[in-house]
Amino acid sequence: MLAALAFGAVVAGGAAGWLMAAQLWFAFVGTALVLVDASVRRLPLHLTTAAWVGLAVLLSGATVSGQSWSVAVRAVAGAAVVGALFFVAVLLGAAAYGDLKLSPALGGLLAWTSWQAVAAGLVMSVFLAPLLVLGAMVLARPPGRRALRPVFAVAALVVPVVGGVVVARVTGLGVLGGIAAWVLVVAEFTVVLLAQHRLVRGTKVAVGPALVAGALLGSVLFS
Repeated sequence: MLAALAFGAVVAGGAAGWLMAAQLWFAFVGTALVLVDASVRRLPLHLTTAAWVGLAVLLSGATVSGQSWSVAVRAVAGAAVVGALFFVAVLLGAAAYGDLKLSPALGGLLAWTSWQAVAAGLVMSVFLAPLLVLGAMVLARPPGRRALRPVFAVAALVVPVVGGVVVARVTGLGVLGGIAAWVLVVAEFTVVLLAQHRLVRGTKVAVGPALVAGALLGSVLFS
């Protein structure tokens, strides 16, 4: 079900050709990463490697097929820049080693579209992590409402997305308006988490899924 949702988001994004294939590949591997990370709090090496190796193969195919070399250079540079950022984050204790292993795939996919997509994808990832933590807190209680847990989980992800789309259409600000709305909505959830003194510990747990979702959304929105 999660994979079907991710594939649907890619198709709805309207990308074509090699870029769409790259998004679908990332959605496929990313779904496995999210489920494994949610289960055992790990991002397996063979899956993170598959993510960036698959993207590298598709990017090479696109370049050989006539895509501008500037796109390939930008994608490689994006992978290097995002990888360097996560290397620093690991040294500072703000990210885990698994996040570092996944970072080249994130940077490559986002930079394939544009540098703007790189910035947007990283911002959405950062602000999505607290939202996922709040969703986990809601799912954990009350135990008497277990049947509603899937509803809460979907709502936690759909609300900021729908809010962003509405703001983008009403204000005419386009994708940037949607991202601004996303940030504002998630910031409100962050305040709630800060009030409960559970932000730092919980957010680190949610970083992996947030990175996958943020990167895929950033690529789809800007493609």
